[in-house]
Amino acid sequence: MKVAIVAVCYNAYDDSVGLLDSIELAMRTCEFLDLHVIVCDNSNKSKGLEKLKERIKKLKFNYVKLDNVGYFPAFVAGKKLLDNITGVSDWDFVVVTNVDLQFDESFFKNLK
Repeated sequence: MKVAIVAVCYNAYDDSVGLLDSIELAMRTCEFLDLHVIVCDNSNKSKGLEKLKERIKKLKFNYVKLDNVGYFPAFVAGKKLLDNITGVSDWDFVVVTNVDLQFDESFFKNLK
């Protein structure tokens, strides 16, 4: 199952780390998951950014800094970048999410 997650962040780096932690936990419950995540950062502040970047690097996810282009334009930019990075454009599922949400541990298992 090929899943792309595009998370849009605006000045919420701690929330972004929490979202990534929940994704990591949910990944563990699903076999055969081809998951790619990108955090699209519309923020105009940088407090907490280093912690987020460390987490992204550890999980081998992706990050892109954008001007505050808006929610759905950030999603479109992130999706295009993921398609280019991965060479995949035929995802089974594409998820766009705010960073102040968290995934249930069984999210991917249930999605499958």
